[in-house]
Amino acid sequence: MTEIAVFLSAAAVAFGISRLAGIPVVAMLVATGLAISMFVKLPTNVLQTSMELGLSFLVFSMGIELSPERFKTRMWPIAVISLGQILAVGFCSFIITTLAGFSWQHAVLISLALSASSTIAVVRHLRKRSQLYEPFARLVLGVLLIQDTLMTVLLVLWQKWEQNAGLGQVAFSLAFILLLAVTMHQFIIPWLVRKYADDSELTLLIALAVLFGFLGLSDLLNLPTLAGAFAAGFSLSAFPVNGLMRAQLGSITDFFLAFFFIAVGELITIPGLKGLLTVVALVFMLFVITPPVVMIISERFGISTRSSIESGLLLAQAGELSLAAALFSLSAGRIDSEIFSIIALTTVISMAITPLIATDSITFKLMHYRPFARIKNREFANYRGHIIIVGYGTVGKRILPDLMASKRPVIIIDDDSKVVAELRKQGKNAMVGDCTNIEVLNSVALTSAHTVFTFSRRLDDSLFLLRQVNTQQVRVIVRVFDDLAAQAVQDAGGIALNTMQDAVDSFLAWLGSDYQRLMARRLTEYKAS
Repeated sequence: MTEIAVFLSAAAVAFGISRLAGIPVVAMLVATGLAISMFVKLPTNVLQTSMELGLSFLVFSMGIELSPERFKTRMWPIAVISLGQILAVGFCSFIITTLAGFSWQHAVLISLALSASSTIAVVRHLRKRSQLYEPFARLVLGVLLIQDTLMTVLLVLWQKWEQNAGLGQVAFSLAFILLLAVTMHQFIIPWLVRKYADDSELTLLIALAVLFGFLGLSDLLNLPTLAGAFAAGFSLSAFPVNGLMRAQLGSITDFFLAFFFIAVGELITIPGLKGLLTVVALVFMLFVITPPVVMIISERFGISTRSSIESGLLLAQAGELSLAAALFSLSAGRIDSEIFSIIALTTVISMAITPLIATDSITFKLMHYRPFARIKNREFANYRGHIIIVGYGTVGKRILPDLMASKRPVIIIDDDSKVVAELRKQGKNAMVGDCTNIEVLNSVALTSAHTVFTFSRRLDDSLFLLRQVNTQQVRVIVRVFDDLAAQAVQDAGGIALNTMQDAVDSFLAWLGSDYQRLMARRLTEYKAS
């Protein structure tokens, strides 16, 4: 009980400091574990149990965030970006560790461990900035799904190979458990959630039953718990099931994650000078290599410059599976505590730095100073008195026929290359880009336009566009979702189109007239009381 009390007290302190200081919670938990190890050495069995439980919930929570429905239209570029990052980071990590004097076996292990990015850190960052459903976020989550799936399979095969197990049987068991996860993801879990969504306790029990059911199945198939936990999380990742499950499991997941990362901190020892220099070099490499690789590949597939840069900055880190690989290697005797500490420190430091560099200000600087991408499409630069639509979503599609009927030229800017390609096939004027790229705005003759409609998801993007024009000469109509945003647009000289009331009306209509009458009756009863 004393050990558990120490863990819980340390976790509470770490979460509190993280919230107050704005430090990523993972880094704070590991640092807390490292601090505890200087004064108290927890028993090995406590650390091992904490890591096993924590790792299961860690991988489980990763799987829940990775819904393939979000990015199924971009699977080919996502696959290329995933493999490109793994190969680039793995190769550079191997070169660095080899030059540092480590054996080639250790260099390979370090390279494998650092190749995949952190799902937990990325999702927390996106959710904190309310960007989880933006196009670049869908791209990043697609990359993470492929990387996590690949790394999970490799780790399972590696563990069984270490145990001299038949790889054919292991591959068959893996295929079976993944097929079951896909079946539950597509059919069984959505049906259960629709049936019992009103009962939060039963929903929580369903989630836990799925997790422990897959853990039991993985044990029955003689697979590591890592495979069962990831499959369980994936089976619950369908939208909107994942949002409901995340709300139910949030506190439980954080509880076990705290145990895991504090235990990792307990195992870390401060390496010597060579080890520390290697950590610095590896962290530097992650932030220098990953963003350019992701940016260049993304732009080759027609993804907008901004989305490419934001994706590259977010993926520039090592992830949770790095720690899983390091823990397995340590327990198998493949590495010593120094190599484990190098991997763990590189992972934690890169996870802590990423939120500091994945910001709008750094993205804008890279957009304007990048050496490898320039706008080549200048066919609209000489237009005058035209109409520009920024963001061709549902609203853009709805108003386009009326705008075309005005006989004025209409230019559409969208950050989805497939949308732009389809529009151009239809004979529409369209180009890939976003409204924060000065080159894009110049290439569509923004300052000579008659009217601009911006349906950007971010208010700051629309305000940026407003600052580039004389609103006395160019009308800028901005979609907003609340009165505060509407006031900001009006203060900047734009015309605010508040769609909140339309959204509420549409939602009530979708629910049906019976629901509307019920709500009206309840409201009347409430006022009467």
